[in-house]
Amino acid sequence: MAHYAYQEIIERTVADIRDGVLRVGDRLPSTDVLCEKFGVSKITIRRAMDELGAQGLISRRRGAGTFVKALPMGRADQPHGWNAATELNGFAAQCAARGMVARAEVHSVTLVRPDRSIRQALALSSDEFCHQLERTLFADDVACVYQSCYIPTQLVESFTA
Repeated sequence: MAHYAYQEIIERTVADIRDGVLRVGDRLPSTDVLCEKFGVSKITIRRAMDELGAQGLISRRRGAGTFVKALPMGRADQPHGWNAATELNGFAAQCAARGMVARAEVHSVTLVRPDRSIRQALALSSDEFCHQLERTLFADDVACVYQSCYIPTQLVESFTA
């Protein structure tokens, strides 16, 4: 199975985040610097950054740069939520590691008042809303996962800021 350059960049960046070499808020080097460091084209760097962004590990701010992102930490004792400490490798990275192309098809994003179990899992008060996201994840155009997840509105606002 072929191992592509962008996958190596993803793996090295994830390892640097996991090992504390890159910390939340750190600015990543420019595309030109990364091209030189890895000996690849801008297209390859863009693809790696797109994947890292899809995994929620980085955020890009036009004119400011690309930064290691602060991730919400799910509580390990609850069935809901995401624990970034144990789930740094997302669906896209798992597919990439197997030489597959990942994509997501979003079916709906709806503002909802969550039920009690979701409010508790997300530490929301009874008057808070959240977004319900429904999507299907594909690996090489084969549907693999259907997700229905809840995202606090304040987190969605930070994505668009």
